[in-house]
Amino acid sequence: MQRFFYVYVLVSEADETIHYTGTTQDLQARLTEHNQGLCAHTSKHRPWQIQTAIAFGSEVKAVHSRNI
Repeated sequence: MQRFFYVYVLVSEADETIHYTGTTQDLQARLTEHNQGLCAHTSKHRPWQIQTAIAFGSEVKAVHSRNI
């Protein structure tokens, strides 16, 4: 089974004007990490929810698309 690489956009439930974009292979685990405050960039604006997620078959394409 192919593993996908995701580019995701989070939106803060505390302030819907605040977004964060990241990459991961496990969306649910990464969201949990953000909501537990384990990511310094997002810990101040918890809780988060996934607004958008796009799956890529290649990590290179996922990382590249995040920087566009």
